[in-house]
Amino acid sequence: IWGISKSVDRVMMEVYNIISNIPSLLIVIVLTYSIGAGFWNLIFAMSVTTWIGIAYMIRIQIMRYRDLEYNLASRTLGTPTPKIVVKNIMPQLVSVIVTMASQLLPGFISYEAFLSYFGLGLPVTTPSLGRLISDYAQNVTVNAYLFWIPLTTLILVSLALFIVGQNLADASDPRTHR
Repeated sequence: IWGISKSVDRVMMEVYNIISNIPSLLIVIVLTYSIGAGFWNLIFAMSVTTWIGIAYMIRIQIMRYRDLEYNLASRTLGTPTPKIVVKNIMPQLVSVIVTMASQLLPGFISYEAFLSYFGLGLPVTTPSLGRLISDYAQNVTVNAYLFWIPLTTLILVSLALFIVGQNLADASDPRTHR
């Protein structure tokens, strides 16, 4: 709706300008302090900060596909806007959404590890790579493997999710299927 309706676009651009000018990590830290530690609370805090960026990127893609010749011709011939969106625009957005999700998952994992490193993320009873890195950071000179094993695991998990997401995005891109 944001990319199609001009009245919604005006309102959402103001919301985007306000939210995007506040550092997202700061919002996540404030929300985790205010609503408490926990897995679902952390998911909620990260979702509150990232949905607007995803919506903005989808808006840009919708505006790009909205003004293509075949969509303008459909609109001229009287095709309803919802049908143009569902039949012409949405299939083009699948790869964009999968690509953005594949880039966000490693970021979310890094956010959690960063917050848990400083004691703000998951509760103490929940295992976390950030807490393991924090626990063994003081032993980096004596037992370096205790620090590097969780750090390497964090890097490998993030990298694997990114690569899988990129391959899914390539597979779902309609421009690559002829």
